[in-house]
Amino acid sequence: MTTTFDPNVNRHRDRGGRFTNPRRRRGSPGNPPPQPPQLSNKDLATLQRLLRDYTQGYLREKIILRAAHNIAKHHSKRGKDHLLEWTVFFLFLAALFVAYATPFNAPATTAATIAPATASASSVEPAVADESPSPESQRQLASKIVSYLTAKGWRFSQQAGEVTIVYLEGKNADGSDNDNAPDQFNDRRVVLTFKDGQPTIGGNWVATISPGDYYIKNKMNPKGTAFVRPGEYREGWTIGTHQGASSAPQEALVQAAPITVYRDNISADTGDFGINQHGGWDAPLNQVGNTSAGCLVGRTVEGHQEFMQMVKSDRRAQNSAFRFDTLIIPKGGF
Repeated sequence: MTTTFDPNVNRHRDRGGRFTNPRRRRGSPGNPPPQPPQLSNKDLATLQRLLRDYTQGYLREKIILRAAHNIAKHHSKRGKDHLLEWTVFFLFLAALFVAYATPFNAPATTAATIAPATASASSVEPAVADESPSPESQRQLASKIVSYLTAKGWRFSQQAGEVTIVYLEGKNADGSDNDNAPDQFNDRRVVLTFKDGQPTIGGNWVATISPGDYYIKNKMNPKGTAFVRPGEYREGWTIGTHQGASSAPQEALVQAAPITVYRDNISADTGDFGINQHGGWDAPLNQVGNTSAGCLVGRTVEGHQEFMQMVKSDRRAQNSAFRFDTLIIPKGGF
């Protein structure tokens, strides 16, 4: 259709004199301005739950980032008009949460201890392979673990001949923080014992408490891949056999009571999911891969065998029905 411009009305007319495609200013009734993203009730509930769980010190930054990505992706399917706005909005929100990685309910500290902790946050390093930490660093690590467990009111044994299993998220062997990057063995599996009334580190191995990227992409559960929620789990594991999907069976601690995991959509899920404590078949340090679908995994064969020998030496394990406590300290716990 050919149009002519009428300067008297600043509108286009066709040959019949009818107005076509009038120029409307942004914000006019026929052309409202773009609206900022509006959260649905479901999204608000998700974010409220995320904030609540995070303030309890249980939600890890990897899950926060994945939640932000999933919500942004969901809204991009509803319409591409505000894809950029949604993406920036949720990634900014995720970054805001990650910036405050220390749980809000951590034990109170004095002003004198806050400055060193803040300074060390900028010097976080990538995870390093198993090394030989100094005896002094292990004494300090044992003391920090006991202080944390005591402040939390979590149960641990102080009896000779008994062990307590502790996992440390995002820690190196000497207790220093690492970057806690995804799909890497950058956590610690620790056996805490007491000798002459003093806490000692009986064993300290590199491990992961998070699933590998393989199972994040190839989910075994329609609800999503499981991330074990850090916390205290009493009488949750017993000595048994772990059977991997494509590996030989190995002696391990197998789940024997309900525990709580977070799925991809941030929802908490409690039950018996076969979250075992097994070995990682000497997988590369920087690739958890398919060695964990949510289990608590020690990286090396030798290290896992040492771990099993140590937990079996617990005098209570002479009873085949005995179940081990397991305590998982989140990143930023100390």
